[in-house]
Amino acid sequence: MTPTPASAPAPGPEPELGPRARTLAVALPALLTVVMGSLLYGFVRLNQLQLDKFRSYGGHWTTDMLPLKETQFFVAVALLGSAFIFFLAIALARAVGRPLAGLGGVLTRRPGVTVAALAGLALLATALTSWLAIQHAPVLLDEMIYNFQAQLLERGKLYVPLSDVWEAFKSGYLVQEKGIWTGIYPWGHVAALLPGRAIGFAHLIPHLCAPLGVWLTYLLGKELFDDDEDTALLAAAVVATSPFIAFTCGTLHNVTTSMVLVTGGLYALVRATRRSSLGFAVLAGLLFGLDLHSRPYNAVSIAVPAGLTALVVAIKLKKRPLRLALAFALGLLPGIVLYLGINQLVTGDFMKTPAELSMKPGMKIFGFGEGIAHKIPHGPILAFGKAGTNLMRLLLWTSGSLVAALGVGGLLLGIRRRAADLLLLVPLFGLFGFYYFFYTSPGFDTGPLYYLDAVPLLALALGRVVSVVMRPDATQPAQPERKRWVAAGATAALVFSLLVWWPIQGLAINKVTDNTLLPYRAVDAAGIHDAVVWFSMNPWRRSWSLPARPPQPDLGDDVLFAAYSPSNAVMLWQKWGGKKKFYKLMFDRSSTWLKPGRYDDLAPYGPPAQYPGWAPQQPAPAGLMPGPTAPMPPTPPTPTPLTTPTPTPTPTPPTPPDRVPIGPDPVPGPEPLPPEADSPVAP
Repeated sequence: MTPTPASAPAPGPEPELGPRARTLAVALPALLTVVMGSLLYGFVRLNQLQLDKFRSYGGHWTTDMLPLKETQFFVAVALLGSAFIFFLAIALARAVGRPLAGLGGVLTRRPGVTVAALAGLALLATALTSWLAIQHAPVLLDEMIYNFQAQLLERGKLYVPLSDVWEAFKSGYLVQEKGIWTGIYPWGHVAALLPGRAIGFAHLIPHLCAPLGVWLTYLLGKELFDDDEDTALLAAAVVATSPFIAFTCGTLHNVTTSMVLVTGGLYALVRATRRSSLGFAVLAGLLFGLDLHSRPYNAVSIAVPAGLTALVVAIKLKKRPLRLALAFALGLLPGIVLYLGINQLVTGDFMKTPAELSMKPGMKIFGFGEGIAHKIPHGPILAFGKAGTNLMRLLLWTSGSLVAALGVGGLLLGIRRRAADLLLLVPLFGLFGFYYFFYTSPGFDTGPLYYLDAVPLLALALGRVVSVVMRPDATQPAQPERKRWVAAGATAALVFSLLVWWPIQGLAINKVTDNTLLPYRAVDAAGIHDAVVWFSMNPWRRSWSLPARPPQPDLGDDVLFAAYSPSNAVMLWQKWGGKKKFYKLMFDRSSTWLKPGRYDDLAPYGPPAQYPGWAPQQPAPAGLMPGPTAPMPPTPPTPTPLTTPTPTPTPTPPTPPDRVPIGPDPVPGPEPLPPEADSPVAP
């Protein structure tokens, strides 16, 4: 006869609080609210969010001096933000700690559904960030060049013959040497943009990299830490809510596909080693080989230390190390052969990349000494500071607070179940070790781009430390009190990230993309077609604006944006004078580098002085007619045709066209172009 289990005793009534306890129960939340409000107020004051100069990054990127505003922002997040999270965690643990812990338990019981929900959350966050903050605009010139290379692939080409007017569209990110015109970037990521471009949304694959990163992080965590499920789920949650992932996958940058390929390669490598699987060893090699066509530096710096570590582990565990190594090499082979073949087709040399064709003689981008780009000597001390700066950026961008630092710090301080947990840091050290020798830091308006591959690793480190804290013994269930505090702390960190980091970084990147889009919006609003627009960039505002986008490979753009110079003016008038309309769009040079850029002069621009008898310039569209205010007269005046000036011993410089304000609050216009190189149309 089966004995009937004893029923659990009914819970007794909660003891009543004494007068002092009731006073504390009311006063403590009020005190915490005042403290947290003060911290947020101090954060706002420290960063002066109401000023245009907020977070003016990028002014010192060549020397890698940490800009003052970024330093203030980091100090505020590290000190005030951490204090805010601490006090909020206390309040949440006391008020709703048990329900939060119960919700965590429900999520862990259905891991498949939870991971799917987290992947959907990552996709939603990425799509909203790209739409509202980044505006689907390029953040870096890299993204403009990807589109140029994608247009080449859509024509079935890797390059086209160099145009006779290429100097008007010159860029250091384009290969314009040896009679060919192409881009410097690997072609794998460029090819990944083609499905999205085919449906009119080039961001499709980069957006999908966010949920793929969540899923692959979970798989890697399950394979690497098979003694508990919590680590993998916690890591997937960190990736899904990481601002670094959402902001960067909201762009077209090639680190997005690299993050997916590297994380997938590490998962396949770990699975191959643990299970002695030759198929997964081949898959690992194939994924790392494909990453050569996305970010080759990341592929090498992570695959080499991770592969050697896997080989040592396979030897120790007697998992057919020689066969696994050969299978891994076999998987690498297609990617390597394709990489060398593309080099041969584009440059004529298997070992020379397209990027090397665009580099000036004697310039280096790796190592120490003179000859480094931008003439900045690169030494060990500068490299150490650069690595520290980017580590700080990586930790803060991963979680929107200092919480991500708890993972690496905890593992190094001994909060782990086994010494093998430290192997998780090997790829991280490989990545930082490689870029220690690289000549500069990455762009960081959406996070330190070169290091996006490290986010899943940091997430797994944090997940492992938190799992060990909740359950020191893997054979025992998690301690309820610790689960309550962990749930409250995680919620507090997420609240701070959503309340502070996401909106502030969103506003900052929105300013960047506003200035990037400003010239194109101005031209579209004016209704300009079949034209050449002389484009000038304010030299003091480099962190807020980008050079003009490159033209299509066949120069078939409706509106071409060209870099002005006297020789370029003559060259393009020889090619298109009388066929296209010409305008000038000059950056307002009166702005300081601390203010957002403005384009305040968009006007018709006539032929160079070498062609005084050229046909009259077409009338400007109604939206471009000169006037002191935004409203335009109903009937625009007819421009006076050009006439051949009578030569005189002392030529008088031509009068520049009237400035045409675009947008509210006009400011003084830009300096006119050199009088000896132009002959502007009179209004």
